[in-house]
Amino acid sequence: MKSYILFLLLPCLSFSLLQAQENAADFDGTTGYINVEQASAFLPPDAMTIEAWVFPRNEAPGWPDFDGLFGIRNESNCDFYLLQLGLETIEARFRNSDGQDFTIVNGGLVINQWNHLALTYGENLLTFYLNGQFQQVISAEGVCGDMSLPFTMGKLNFDGNNDFYFDGLLDDVRVWSEARTEDQIEQYYNCKIQDPESFPTLSFYYDLDENTGATSVTDRGDTGVNGEVIEGVTFTASTVEYKVVNHTQQNSLQSIQIYPNPTRNSITIDMHDQTFKKLQIVNQLGQNIAFNHEMLSDSKYLISDLKPGVYYLTYADDHSTHTSSFIVLD
Repeated sequence: MKSYILFLLLPCLSFSLLQAQENAADFDGTTGYINVEQASAFLPPDAMTIEAWVFPRNEAPGWPDFDGLFGIRNESNCDFYLLQLGLETIEARFRNSDGQDFTIVNGGLVINQWNHLALTYGENLLTFYLNGQFQQVISAEGVCGDMSLPFTMGKLNFDGNNDFYFDGLLDDVRVWSEARTEDQIEQYYNCKIQDPESFPTLSFYYDLDENTGATSVTDRGDTGVNGEVIEGVTFTASTVEYKVVNHTQQNSLQSIQIYPNPTRNSITIDMHDQTFKKLQIVNQLGQNIAFNHEMLSDSKYLISDLKPGVYYLTYADDHSTHTSSFIVLD
């Protein structure tokens, strides 16, 4: 998917040992996109990050030919997306369940060149980054109001008649179930993640290494939901230079396991013998509905009183906070 720089168990250093050529997704700007069904169901409604490398080719974007890059959008009660608004301008938006939108408009996009874009929402702040560097932050509030929306790459929905298709390339698309910090964005934006299983909040990860003719793209993230390739998408050699990062030595907090998932009456939480300062379950509105205390070993919890839906288990140690999702069936 890209030219990347290898190193041995060292976090994203700048020296080159070996280069390998991989791929990126090429969108035609008229019909092609990649669709991940019901992606919003796997994300906390009040904390998330989207990021990717983009190579825009549309030199005259404008109504009705804006270029939808990637994200979630229903133009009603849940938006979280990035869009090319002008030749050098990005629109970054979060819309809450009340229909109130919070929008950043930022310049600096370079046409016919790779740009890294990242958008985070959490703790009532919407923050935009360009090429690993902080650009803007605004106050925002509320939660996503629709937990059944797709995450799309190469297109953003508008009204069915004027959807916004992207003319250009996308590479290394990541969706996190947390608001990534400025340090995290800067450290990892140009790193090729070799061990995504070591990043518990990396909900979706599409490295887009497929070949032309592929009908789906593989999700290497925690969720494991592959994206469907819609007509008008090819895969071509990328020129993004990546450094390889192995996360194992940098994060002592392991991903916990929840099973069975989906479930009806109970869940078992496998802690891997870790101690947590915080452990709680929240619903899709971000409301705390269950325990919040230190735990030392595997535990089984009865959840028969929970209504069917998606829930989020948040857990933290002294250094970081992570979230995993589970589904309660009727």
